[in-house]
Amino acid sequence: MKKVSSIAIASNGDIWLGSCDISKGGVYHFDGKKWTRYNKKNGLGDNCVNEVAAGPEGIIWTATKKGVARFDGTTWTNYTEEDGLANNRVNDVAVDQDSRTWMATNNGVSCFDGQKWKTFTIDDGLVASKVMVVTVAPDGSLWFGATGGLSHLTGENWQNYTKQEGLPNNNIISIFAAMDGKIWIGTPFNV
Repeated sequence: MKKVSSIAIASNGDIWLGSCDISKGGVYHFDGKKWTRYNKKNGLGDNCVNEVAAGPEGIIWTATKKGVARFDGTTWTNYTEEDGLANNRVNDVAVDQDSRTWMATNNGVSCFDGQKWKTFTIDDGLVASKVMVVTVAPDGSLWFGATGGLSHLTGENWQNYTKQEGLPNNNIISIFAAMDGKIWIGTPFNV
């Protein structure tokens, strides 16, 4: 594996790596003793993994170019637009404190509570349709980085930020929510 796209550490200390390498992509799991690779051959929906997120109770989520996948320690379950996902191109995935899974897609944000899907678009208050990153802040609120700016969801309330509000660029590619409440954003160079 030469291309690591994501790293997640599960609550038990296991390390999970996502890779979008054409020949050796997928998910790599290190339990402290050995590495195990998961790919399309053993249940993962796609070998190009954009992001890996570790949820409670050892559940692992992966964002791929062909949907999102959930691993319960034994079996991969793959979800696509047919299941309720906003778009099959999933750029990022995060799990909140209530065990809801949030997926940043090329056509909005999808939330899955384990039973039902809900999609949020610009009609709901999202700043732009193409969402690149999602981050859960320590206070439980959600931050979404999109190609048109930054969106903050607190409960049912949306607040959007663009260059007009002081962002250096409307194309957000990374977000870090610090414990002190500060939000750090990354934008592409020279755009």
